[in-house]
Amino acid sequence: MSGMSSSSPTGDFVTPDYSQWEEAATKALRGDSLSSITHQAIDGFNINPLYTERHHSIDHEQIGLPGKFPFTRGSKPANQTGWEIRQSHDALNQDVNATILLDLQRGVTGITLKNSPSEINALGRVLAGVYLDLAPVHLTPGSNREQAEALLDFADTKALKRHLVRGNLGLDPARRAIHHPESSEDLA
Repeated sequence: MSGMSSSSPTGDFVTPDYSQWEEAATKALRGDSLSSITHQAIDGFNINPLYTERHHSIDHEQIGLPGKFPFTRGSKPANQTGWEIRQSHDALNQDVNATILLDLQRGVTGITLKNSPSEINALGRVLAGVYLDLAPVHLTPGSNREQAEALLDFADTKALKRHLVRGNLGLDPARRAIHHPESSEDLA
């Protein structure tokens, strides 16, 4: 294999500068201007035919880091947890705990719990073996205050710092008032 050359995959091509590209593009357009191939997106921004650092340079000092001023790269720091793969489970199912644990072993990262018990012991049986600081538990929208308090109390029994426990208590007072106007439950 001594006859093989050691050239790069791009061969001996020379990278053209902008003026060379502009000349070749104008020739290919047969007299039309470059603005004829500039398009306007639906949001009003122009989409140019070529983007180069010369014309569209970025001042890396000004764009900042994610979660830092001026927030051009997002409002949250870069080390956010990302996607949550969540599975719904009905607490009334006989084998709900085994099913939850199996789902967590197979890649689910969060649980939505329907018909959550409002007694801490019953909730403890449903969530036995679930690490609340690793797998967020979300109660379905329309859950009541007793169900929410049971979840918070259950988290407290695990001696977890509340700021490490993520999830959703499912409290929706407006929905509850619409669907159950006879209920005068105070959610505050």
